[in-house]
Amino acid sequence: SKQTQEAFIFNLHNICGYWPKQRPYNFVHLPWKQLAVVNFVSNEECVFCFHMVQRVAGTPGCPIADLREGMHTGLHENLAYFCAKCSMKSVYETLPLVWVSNQEVTVEMAVRMFVTEELLQSFVEKL
Repeated sequence: SKQTQEAFIFNLHNICGYWPKQRPYNFVHLPWKQLAVVNFVSNEECVFCFHMVQRVAGTPGCPIADLREGMHTGLHENLAYFCAKCSMKSVYETLPLVWVSNQEVTVEMAVRMFVTEELLQSFVEKL
């Protein structure tokens, strides 16, 4: 069964040793059953978490089976890709969770803040 985004975050925190309120990421989206997209706030945090998860992924009891480097880097790009997919009539059961300066914000607010028309168009053209 598909994990909720909240359960995924809980598991990620357990594996990487993050405190509950710690936010080393600013974008988390589980668009379908076997995919989680996480954008980290720094390359160092990404590398650290990648190595921690890599050690346990696929082992019995670990809810993460596999991991790979993402296609897009940065909050702007991940939001733009999500919007581009939505414009192509992709339907998602869940919206991404987004944080700005450690505060959770709505996807709509984040898109208004970070996704320019030019950026969105560049992603739509690639689909």
